[in-house]
Amino acid sequence: MKNILVIILLFFTVSVSAQEIIGKWTGSFNDQRDNKTSYVIEITNETGVLNATTTTIFKISSTSYFIVCSTKVELDSAKQKITITELEIIKANTPEWFSNCLQKHVLTFSTDTKNAYLKGKWEAIKQKTIFCGGEGDTFLKKGSK
Repeated sequence: MKNILVIILLFFTVSVSAQEIIGKWTGSFNDQRDNKTSYVIEITNETGVLNATTTTIFKISSTSYFIVCSTKVELDSAKQKITITELEIIKANTPEWFSNCLQKHVLTFSTDTKNAYLKGKWEAIKQKTIFCGGEGDTFLKKGSK
């Protein structure tokens, strides 16, 4: 009976933390040269499994481009950390010569009296066919535009 109660309490804790994470997170990530790139993470909960898509938005000269990726979501509710690993580019309008690189973001959830935030670090995921390098900081705010 005690084991069942512990399992129920653990599930409730994870569910509450997951509920706080669900939604649209908007902000940016920067690179080693402090160049900021707009970034959006849309986190959903489908039948108890967290899913997300990411959208990277940037300009080259005066033209706007975007990359949308499917992801793997890992939530460590005890540490208030979420890891978003981009798995596949599902849509992009980048030029042919541009290297579309996948990223991994390790973020910490925090709140203040008005807002919820995801802050942390990102790094490029090594890929076989193209050079992908880079790392930096990520800052996102829940529900912002």
